Amino acid sequence: MPEDSLQPCAYHVLRYNPNLVRDEWVNIGVLIHDPKNGRARARFIEDEAEFARVRRLHAGADLALLRALAADFEAQFEGQQAGLAEFFRQLEETLSNALQLSPQKGVLTEDLDAELDRLYRDHVEPPVYRRTAAELLASRSGIRARARDVFRRAGLLRKMEQHFRVEEFTYPGDTLRLDFAYRANGTRGFAPPLRRPGRSLRRRPSGRRPASGRGCCGSCR
Repeated sequence: MPEDSLQPCAYHVLRYNPNLVRDEWVNIGVLIHDPKNGRARARFIEDEAEFARVRRLHAGADLALLRALAADFEAQFEGQQAGLAEFFRQLEETLSNALQLSPQKGVLTEDLDAELDRLYRDHVEPPVYRRTAAELLASRSGIRARARDVFRRAGLLRKMEQHFRVEEFTYPGDTLRLDFAYRANGTRGFAPPLRRPGRSLRRRPSGRRPASGRGCCGSCR
């Protein structure tokens, strides 16, 4: 990979720690930004198995708060392109008590979305030990990575939008995302949802914010 194609980016891991006395946190998301080009991406837990893991560690976990994170952070990113570095510096001060950011780390990457998926696998996905190569390829991240590679080799990846939000077709705040979307001749198109063998396409519960109005940070309340 040519060095001149690599862009320096910074990332944080988002932690959930509902009991500050015990200080037992679990990683629930990754935030990455490219300060030079004013781009930011975030990915948070979304599978029911991931929410179940949080519940096993914290029986009283606020799942409504966790399900609303994607929409809350997406709203926070909008309009911040020119000041992402400052936004991330101030973010920890405005997060709710149960959410914490890890110290910022740097990374060089050619593809911001691919790097986000890699960081998510390394820091957030439940660890599965001694997985075979076939099992790795069959994971959701593995399937997405293979699809991204196919689209890249076909010269299509740069024309596609990844982690596409469907709320413009459903209702505001809908957290459902599609892995790949595109627009051709004014028509919106979507790649079929990528899923692991044997997994249904049943939608997870709505990501609408609970009636109490709690959000990820002071700006979202």
